[in-house]
Amino acid sequence: MEQTGHWEGGEALSGEALLGLLRKRFTEVDFDQARADVLPFIRDADAVVLWGETFFTGLLDRLKVE
Repeated sequence: MEQTGHWEGGEALSGEALLGLLRKRFTEVDFDQARADVLPFIRDADAVVLWGETFFTGLLDRLKVE
């Protein structure tokens, strides 16, 4: 995250801050392009059908952060 400029480092990244950064990033991702990028490497194209902002944001609720 430091290398890509999404986090400046130097201080600890709290769980809540991480979740906030992930939520923001999920709004910016071109999921159609992401699916197209991985399709050549997977056998079952249906494995990425659900990929989208709603899907990944919903997964954040399952993460346990400290």
